[in-house]
Amino acid sequence: MPESRRLLWQVATAPFHRATHVNFMNHHRAPLLLVAAAQDIITPAAMNRVNLRRYRGSAAITEFREFKGRTHWITLQPGWEEIAEAIVAWLRRLPGAGNQYRLSGS
Repeated sequence: MPESRRLLWQVATAPFHRATHVNFMNHHRAPLLLVAAAQDIITPAAMNRVNLRRYRGSAAITEFREFKGRTHWITLQPGWEEIAEAIVAWLRRLPGAGNQYRLSGS
């Protein structure tokens, strides 16, 4: 698959160009919710916690939420609605959000 080769190339060459640079100190970025699955062995929750610490210097909203008993396929597992509801609740708490966010059918 061409996409797979491109991804591998980007990962392998990332340290050598600025296209992948992340400004963790950006105070003007959008709010960020890092969602982690406790049983994820592909992208462990610990990796999300490291990213959370990197973003701590920014004044922009950054939060972390870990879901117990979930794997890398967190939104495909039975009970995915719990994850969706938690994300919607977080969105609603953002300054100026009001009730513009809702789950389809609710």
